Amino acid sequence: MTTPTHHRLLYHYHHVELLHQDRRYVSVDEENGVQLFYYFIQSEGDPRSDPILLWLTGGDRCSVLSSLAFEVGPVKFVIEPYNGSLPRLQYNVYSWTKAASIIFVDSPVGAGFSFSRKVKGYDVGDISASLQLKEFLAKTICEHCNGEDYSKPKNVICAQALNRFTKTYKNYVSYFWANNNIIRDALGIKKGRMDEWLRCHDWDLPYSQDIKSNIKYHRNVTLKGYRALVYRY
Repeated sequence: MTTPTHHRLLYHYHHVELLHQDRRYVSVDEENGVQLFYYFIQSEGDPRSDPILLWLTGGDRCSVLSSLAFEVGPVKFVIEPYNGSLPRLQYNVYSWTKAASIIFVDSPVGAGFSFSRKVKGYDVGDISASLQLKEFLAKTICEHCNGEDYSKPKNVICAQALNRFTKTYKNYVSYFWANNNIIRDALGIKKGRMDEWLRCHDWDLPYSQDIKSNIKYHRNVTLKGYRALVYRY
């Protein structure tokens, strides 16, 4: 596990203050060198009593930045013509972090900034990815309990020519933001391990869908008296 980083990223987030946030890698498979990347955003309410949410994104292997910046996180991209500079972020007044702390995880390995040192490490499925998340939580949860069309743009000239914004435009600018060297340094992305960030993969990495239904697992949780909310965005 790398050294945690708790500080303001005022410059990198373009005047969006995230005072209690953390992002880093966690090793979940020593044999293959699998490391999952995550963002932790502390609740803006009462972190000591507010719940902690584990947030995963669908796929194929879509980066959890999609959820952080497009859905429930505290920041969102400013929708404006791309001019070649670092895309700007602004505060999301509807962020779920107003009432909960959220751990956003790039999972399974190969999503976002998560990587494996060995090719074999990318060959995962529902069960193995779940076990890696269990290992991830075992290493992180105690620490925090206190308190699609433009997925891979290459043509900058084409980007500048866009004069109307669609639902996918924020996906477009996220590519330039996440691949900017200043941002990658600020996030602590390991150099040489992730050449290019992609918002989603196009089934180019192996994945086994070996769990057909998780209803019985949810039932096991509720039968033991635990309160659970399973939410699909």
